Amino acid sequence: MIRNPRAGRPWSLRQRILGAIAVGIALALLAALAWRSSQPKAAVVAALPLTLALPIQVASGAFFVAEQRQLFPQHGLGVQTQRYALGKQALAAVIEGQADMAVVADTPYVLAIAKGKQIGVVSTVFSSRKTAALLVRVDHGVRTAADLRGRRIGTVFGTNAQYFLDKLLEHQGIDAAEVSIVDYAPAALLTAMRDGEVDAITTWHPELARLQQELGTKATALFEQDLFVYRFLLVGKVEFIDSHPQEVQRLVAALLDSQQYMTDQPLDARQTVAAAISLPPELLASFFEPFDYGLSLDQSLLLALDDQTRWAHQRQIVTNRAKPNYLDYLRPQALQAVRPSAISIIR
Repeated sequence: MIRNPRAGRPWSLRQRILGAIAVGIALALLAALAWRSSQPKAAVVAALPLTLALPIQVASGAFFVAEQRQLFPQHGLGVQTQRYALGKQALAAVIEGQADMAVVADTPYVLAIAKGKQIGVVSTVFSSRKTAALLVRVDHGVRTAADLRGRRIGTVFGTNAQYFLDKLLEHQGIDAAEVSIVDYAPAALLTAMRDGEVDAITTWHPELARLQQELGTKATALFEQDLFVYRFLLVGKVEFIDSHPQEVQRLVAALLDSQQYMTDQPLDARQTVAAAISLPPELLASFFEPFDYGLSLDQSLLLALDDQTRWAHQRQIVTNRAKPNYLDYLRPQALQAVRPSAISIIR
């Protein structure tokens, strides 16, 4: 007879059954632990490092959201970001070897290619018709683009703002000799507009939104949506893109997740972008559109690059007369792997 050593009484049948179950469970756990310890341990995959140069502009919104939502490490990337006022400064960081990849507008990209730089395009990351505009001083008597003759206009040379201005003047039939176009640094451009030193400027959000709020009824924005698309690209040296396919593909995947989050949670995404560019969310609300952050490589990009190349030659901004084949600079592999439907290039 089995006795309970504590009570000195025989164990009941129920107690014996429970004891056997407990012993069985303990043996099963020990066996499971022994089996697990005998299995080869999975290798810990280190995050792949990547340095991104970003302009502090609306166009970098998907990157800001990805950073805030920790999407880069979720996709196996250890991303460091550098901030610049302009996309062309971010591109310069790549050219000078200070960053791996950058976000830049199409115009500085075209000018870099014309100078012989081997910079590849992974994807368009932002495309909008209501982010850049001609801001005119109504109190100076300028209400439409047709009123620009004889006026002083500020812009930033070597950027899409200059290209936009030339396209607008051409559309209005205004010769460059009929206006005074002044090249400003970005901060000086805004000051010139505030102080009334110029009659109009080509600028973009968030600076555009700030100036509109400051100047009130003294100024109005002309977007000329049929003339110009404010387009930003994800670029890197061709050599880097070709030799780091995993990093580029993971980056593209993270951006697609970011864009999806911006679509699903636009209010939260707007707050994130507003904080990143130091703009009150209520000002960003007037032009923030998650759809603008869709990734793509399409025919409109090639047409825009070709048109800007012709413009740069006509304006004698570049001296290299050779016309590049931009297909040679496209690197669609990452986008093809993650979202093939986003590619519609005719080769």
